[in-house]
Amino acid sequence: MSSSIIQNSLSGSVEVALVIGLNSCFNTTCPLPTSDSDVIFGNILYNGPLNATYQTNPPDHKPPHQNFTLTVPANVGAGTAVLTVYHVSLIGVRFGFPFGGE
Repeated sequence: MSSSIIQNSLSGSVEVALVIGLNSCFNTTCPLPTSDSDVIFGNILYNGPLNATYQTNPPDHKPPHQNFTLTVPANVGAGTAVLTVYHVSLIGVRFGFPFGGE
């Protein structure tokens, strides 16, 4: 399992995954959140690890972040769309077993 460990916070955390999806509203009312992942995400633009890093160069000093460049698929029509981001992390993780020794 590949993960990014963010230790400079009040609670330790382990980044597990990030999913970014784009769902076209097709010139109608946008879909409401539901348990059906096809409706929530639409076209999956990214599904993978989050490798957040600190920006330490002045003047930005940003918190842990990662930039993404994504391509809108041709099947997403012009008009309103819903961008969904699903972030999975483990909060309050003890940094030892099973993530780096006992």
